[in-house]
Amino acid sequence: MKATEAVLEAFSQRTRDMSRRPEEKLARFQTDLGREPTERERWNLEREAVLDSRPAKRHGTSLADLHHLWRLRVQVMGLPYRQLIEATLGRQRPPEGIDAARAASVADAAVASLADQQSAWRPAELVRELAGATPTTVTAHAQDLTEFLQRLADQATVARCVEMSSPVPTDIPRRRDGRPITEAATDRALTTRRI
Repeated sequence: MKATEAVLEAFSQRTRDMSRRPEEKLARFQTDLGREPTERERWNLEREAVLDSRPAKRHGTSLADLHHLWRLRVQVMGLPYRQLIEATLGRQRPPEGIDAARAASVADAAVASLADQQSAWRPAELVRELAGATPTTVTAHAQDLTEFLQRLADQATVARCVEMSSPVPTDIPRRRDGRPITEAATDRALTTRRI
């Protein structure tokens, strides 16, 4: 076993606990009640297992103290600390953005997800779905990503959605997005042509 794999194994105790505890809780449930749990009961048992495996937070421990403890754990394992650092350097994923093709597939996935769940939605719900459909490998500053998702939502609204809101009278002052200043965010509704 490589040094990096040994360290990963040693520092992944909670992952092992989380995979073992649900089975233990399910077995106890079946023994005590003599039946299989319902979907809701199974979900509750799995949530309990996650909470059981979460250690209590140690307040007051500094990052320097944690670093020292982690370093000692590696040394106790008999692994040269510097060699471990050298083995892990350069293994980071390169920064990844969103090109036009990926942005289109993210928008398609977000609108399809909303259309599968409901017949109409608010622009904020579209932004939420776009964020959920964005690959986790994308690396961008949070503010840049937020602004990008808002622009993508605006584009998807025009290209993929249909306004269900009341028409805007010509004499009403408008916001930057073209909607009337009198319209609340909750009053605007979108759908698709298919719906």
